[in-house]
Amino acid sequence: MEEKLKILLLEDSKPDAELIIRELKKVIFDFEYLVTKTEKEFTDALHTFKPDVILSDYALPQYDGMQALDKVKEIIPFTPFIIITGSINEETAVECIKNGAWDYVLKGSLKRLPNAVMRAINETEELKARKQSEEKYHLLVSSINEGLMQVDKDDRILFVNQKLCDMFGYTEDELLGKIGYEILIENEDQQFIKEKNQQRENIPYEHYEVKGRKKSGEMIWLEISSSAVKDDKGNVIGSVGLLTDITDRKQAEARIEHMNKILMGIRNVNQLIVTEDDPLRLIEQTCANLIKSMGYHNAWIALVGGDTAQELGLPETGPLAAAAVSGFESGFESLRERLDKGIFPECMKQALDSDNVIVVDHPATDCPDCPLHSGYVGRAGLARRLIFDGATYGILTVSVPETYARGTEEQDLFNEVAGDLSFALHKIATARQLEEARRRYTEIFEHSRDGFVMVDAAGRIFDANNAFCEMLGYSLEELRALPDFYRITPEHWHEWEATEIWEKRLLSRGFSGLYEKEYIRKDGTVFPVQLSFYVVRRNNGEIDYLWGTARDITERKRATEELRASEKRFKDIAHSSGDWIWEVDANGKYTFTSGRVEQILGYMPEELIGKTPFDFMPEEEAERVGKIFEEIASGKHNIVDLENWNLSKKGEHVCLLTNGVPLLDSNGVLTGYRGVDKDITERKLAEEKLRESEEKFRTLADNTSDVIAIMDLQGKITYMSRGIEAEMGYTKEEIEGTNIRKLLTPESYNLAMSRLQKRLKGEKINAPFEVGIFDKNGKVVPFELNTSTIIEKGELTGIQIVARNISERKKMQLKQETLLKISEALNRTFDLTDLCDKIRILLG
Repeated sequence: MEEKLKILLLEDSKPDAELIIRELKKVIFDFEYLVTKTEKEFTDALHTFKPDVILSDYALPQYDGMQALDKVKEIIPFTPFIIITGSINEETAVECIKNGAWDYVLKGSLKRLPNAVMRAINETEELKARKQSEEKYHLLVSSINEGLMQVDKDDRILFVNQKLCDMFGYTEDELLGKIGYEILIENEDQQFIKEKNQQRENIPYEHYEVKGRKKSGEMIWLEISSSAVKDDKGNVIGSVGLLTDITDRKQAEARIEHMNKILMGIRNVNQLIVTEDDPLRLIEQTCANLIKSMGYHNAWIALVGGDTAQELGLPETGPLAAAAVSGFESGFESLRERLDKGIFPECMKQALDSDNVIVVDHPATDCPDCPLHSGYVGRAGLARRLIFDGATYGILTVSVPETYARGTEEQDLFNEVAGDLSFALHKIATARQLEEARRRYTEIFEHSRDGFVMVDAAGRIFDANNAFCEMLGYSLEELRALPDFYRITPEHWHEWEATEIWEKRLLSRGFSGLYEKEYIRKDGTVFPVQLSFYVVRRNNGEIDYLWGTARDITERKRATEELRASEKRFKDIAHSSGDWIWEVDANGKYTFTSGRVEQILGYMPEELIGKTPFDFMPEEEAERVGKIFEEIASGKHNIVDLENWNLSKKGEHVCLLTNGVPLLDSNGVLTGYRGVDKDITERKLAEEKLRESEEKFRTLADNTSDVIAIMDLQGKITYMSRGIEAEMGYTKEEIEGTNIRKLLTPESYNLAMSRLQKRLKGEKINAPFEVGIFDKNGKVVPFELNTSTIIEKGELTGIQIVARNISERKKMQLKQETLLKISEALNRTFDLTDLCDKIRILLG
């Protein structure tokens, strides 16, 4: 009964040991194994378990792989020893091999381990077989069971056995008398044999390998053991040689050397996978490494255009995104030109449509139209699609000796190279996608005007953007130090938020929706905010963390109160539904849109992808805005406060305020725009109502008999009703923009400014008051003024004036005063003549 393969494993990590054993069982079905963790366990096992092969971790807490290797060489030398490690640099790997390790395998590439173990076992068997062969060789020499030949001093053949005749295909008669090395040895080694024979007197025994030549012209490898033949006087008279055909062994050695070189190339590629993040450098260095190791004579890689090229950051529009080559002296530039035009060689077309290795046995003759065919003389071509997780990146092609091309082991190793390279490309693409997502997140998180905050399941804040910190007056470190977010919330909100938001919304459906409450700043001030929160759960369903947005709606609340005080000229502008973030490509088509669009236009984000903003506008508006956008894009300018009307999914008109920035590639070429849309529909409607209200005010002011004016704090008249035209002869346009100083008499101006200063100081003043105003002809006309302050956003910005012409009233007052004086005169005298004189005087 054949004994089972025994494998001894030195590994202190149980999960790693189990992973290694499981990987071995995928290929090696029947073996015994023993896992040791310490130096003592390992040393005891070397004596008792007597393994056929040893696997060792490179670094253990109190013992390492190099120490274990020394112990193996001491107790059971020549037992295959393979290093298994999580990471190892090239210098350490070389040191391990030099010290006697048969191979090393990275824990990240354990699929190589079974092949490495079997290869070590096979090589051990080959060493044993070689030793037995040598023993048999000496036995055969003694029994003359190998090719045996004797030559004289001039190297002419004196004797050959039948085995040698069979070996070379000659008859004995055809060989006798011929110079041995001329008829049996390849030309390139004949001089070597001649020199060896000339040294027989000094070196009576020689053992060497040369290339022989059969009668058919076929080359064979020979192992020759030659001994000098002496006469009775001790003079060298010739030599006898034992010739062994070692062609199979040499081919096996060449095969092993070829495989080892390929494995070295694979190791180099695996190192690239870890370190290289640029796809062009990756394929260039992969080609160079595969050739540098001499495992392959030449290699080239082509990456196709399309989505995978875009994911790698390469040009995606053409059929070819990138290419690399090594080992060809010429021809690749011509092939590159064809690839750029989409003219792929037959091997590439077959490889792109297949999951198997494509073998071209004789490219030099089978592919005469390929610009590279001359580089394959004596070699076969292998081609393999580079594919990972369903994404095709391109192909890898190499050349190998024709005898190796269809070998299972050769193709398995080639598949491994292609698989590792595909994984590396996928890793780069994934990293770029993650980086792009991180960039978008950072732009939104850090540059948003709204606050972003993240809290753990216990309600503790662990991250927030600058807007959130500035809103509350805390630094991020201070927010993290708070026991929970309730510390920034007034107490009267705690119960409602715990019940309504946490229990009914977040825990049940995973998001809160928009809601309002209050926050407490660091300085103790309380202000209103609008919030929305979302739950992020782990795979087991437990809450990992929550993230949300917070907007300070103080101004919105204040604006709401002002609108109510102004007959609601604006409608609920403060209830902004949030910003809609989007990206478009160079053709204006949406490539990304946030979910906010659903609340603004009623469309799901995926309904917008591939469409343009103009697809959602009325026809005339699309034409108007399209011309504006075309002009902005041609100059790569920012989009600044561009108002545009859109149609919602329900057909409702929605006005958006658009702001955006151009996206440029590394060459400055416009690739699209990224921006934010704000729903300003309510504001636009409110503005229209305000305009109507102001129009009513102006109509009323222009049709009243009084003169109505508005003056700023510097005395400049900013509005004048048309009543001025009838009263003073001025036109409305002549007065607006002038300073009130030009209209008032100096005494009236000083009085007016004195009253204004008192009003600015908050002192109480009596109203109305009288002033003298110059009409257009320069005549002073008396007016009675009533004034009131204009307050905007809590600040005094101007004075509203109602002026009434009191000329007639002044005349009546003068008449009344005259009559009063007459009455008084009558009371003082009864002389009629004197009375008449006084009346004349009073009446002028």
